[in-house]
Amino acid sequence: MIRYNLYGLPISIEVPKGKYRSGKAPDGTEWTQKMPCDYGYIRRTQGSDGEHIDCMVGSDKNSELVYIANNGKGKRFDEHKVFIAFPSENEAKRIYKEIYEDTPINLISFEPLTIKQFKHWLRVGSKTKAMKISSIRFKALVQDRINKREQLLLKAGFKYIRKIPTGNPKRPFIYIYKEDSPAKRKEKIALARKLRKEAANKGPVKNTIEETSLVEIVDKVVDSIKNFFGFGKKI
Repeated sequence: MIRYNLYGLPISIEVPKGKYRSGKAPDGTEWTQKMPCDYGYIRRTQGSDGEHIDCMVGSDKNSELVYIANNGKGKRFDEHKVFIAFPSENEAKRIYKEIYEDTPINLISFEPLTIKQFKHWLRVGSKTKAMKISSIRFKALVQDRINKREQLLLKAGFKYIRKIPTGNPKRPFIYIYKEDSPAKRKEKIALARKLRKEAANKGPVKNTIEETSLVEIVDKVVDSIKNFFGFGKKI
């Protein structure tokens, strides 16, 4: 077994790329498969089956994204499979298909995360439910880092087909990707319109405090002092 540290993650490789992985199906049928990438697990983790979370490791060690495959059996969630060091989501999905194409396992969804987000999910995310990036309150998901994540998605192979300006300095553009569903595109267009409207309506902050002259302020202070010490009261 090969052990190494990648992005601060303790990884153990059980089957290196090009070697054969074997096992037995639920019906007793034995199978053998040549691995198209390194196959192993992340130590000090626990998946839905009570064992370490499995990971597939590619050759692009400079990749800044991690992909989580939500595996299912039928319509029910089964377990997570993690893809690390792949140059793009398309490449990670290609490897996934090559590994699981002839199995009863089906892909529910594929979620891209930054490395920091992935580590955060390992610490606090549910391992018994399909991982959805929208369901976790990532510390990194402040507006300025949303832009960073969009840049990473572009770098990972996501090609946007539309770039909508918003007028918001914290999130100047909304990107619509080819992979987005019609519903997702509609949602992004609505968000861009909302941000543009907010930017257009945002004017100088109005002073809600009534203007008071310096003389009036001094008079009020003097009156307060007199009242406190009893000056001016009739005996």
